[in-house]
Amino acid sequence: MLERAARDLAPGQLDRVREIIERWDQNSEKNIVKLLGEERAKRLMKELR
Repeated sequence: MLERAARDLAPGQLDRVREIIERWDQNSEKNIVKLLGEERAKRLMKELR
């Protein structure tokens, strides 16, 4: 599901997002925004939910 939702991410970004999701904590969403930017992070989170 992550690969489909993150189809526009670079391979390194996809791996990093996967790591963040696997160890989800209170800062994870903030870390994804920092990595991808606010709009891309919102879109990704929406597709994953």
